[in-house]
Amino acid sequence: MKTLNIKLIIILLSALNLFFYGCKKTESSGEYKAVTKTSKIPNDAIHKNIMGTKPTEPSKENVDKSIIEKMKNMEKQVENNPKDTSKILEVANFMIAAHQIQKGIFYFKKILKIDSKRQDILLQLAIIYANQKKYLKAITVTQNILKINPANKIALYNLGALNATLGKKEKAKNIWENIIKQFPNSDMSEKAKQSLKRL
Repeated sequence: MKTLNIKLIIILLSALNLFFYGCKKTESSGEYKAVTKTSKIPNDAIHKNIMGTKPTEPSKENVDKSIIEKMKNMEKQVENNPKDTSKILEVANFMIAAHQIQKGIFYFKKILKIDSKRQDILLQLAIIYANQKKYLKAITVTQNILKINPANKIALYNLGALNATLGKKEKAKNIWENIIKQFPNSDMSEKAKQSLKRL
């Protein structure tokens, strides 16, 4: 399968100022590494018409027609190649970038029907659900990742962040302390230490 760079939505969990992490697959090792992105509106073709003094939600009135056309073309390509997960992922990420969240979720789930163990896709879904404040749903998806791979450090960290957001500070503390013990020299261990200070 082609190596894919995943652009993920990152959530600033407001109460504790904790970052929720996504991942991208590196070219050299094929390993997943944690990535964060800011929540600023990107300066790109999708967003250029909604970047006035008061940015608004995308609508038919303020989204460039070429973007709508591109969406339709991409969806048609998926219809013609329903098993091409790289193409489906491209459409899913495009939909998320274009604030078509439900369509993005639909395409992520299409990938999971083909390969239910795609941890990168499950991480993406968990982030989306957390962004929608559907924290219990996000926890369920994150726990599914950990059933597939109990050593997924990003999912473990995020599980702590989700529990902290729900006020389950002791549970979050235990999860983060476990990351520090199990993966002492990892990036996520450092993030867990920082987050423990903010609990």
